[in-house]
Amino acid sequence: MNFDTWLETYKPIVNPKDDTMYWESFGNDLIELKKHKLHNIWTLIEEDGKEYIVNGIRLINRISFILTKQAWKKNERFRFRTKTV
Repeated sequence: MNFDTWLETYKPIVNPKDDTMYWESFGNDLIELKKHKLHNIWTLIEEDGKEYIVNGIRLINRISFILTKQAWKKNERFRFRTKTV
């Protein structure tokens, strides 16, 4: 799966705080994260200078979280590069 297909399929929820799809792990963002099921939460991570989106909650190498309208299915595993350089 590529980034554009992921956007179209899972439909990220815009954070009204900054009009991005990224959510922090504290404050009002954390309150919003807790309202969603695990299968609607993704993590933006950084490894070796490259950014990836993975499904679920990750703490190591985490940049931020992403909430989506469409849930990923149990036992599905995703890891793909973002368009960010």
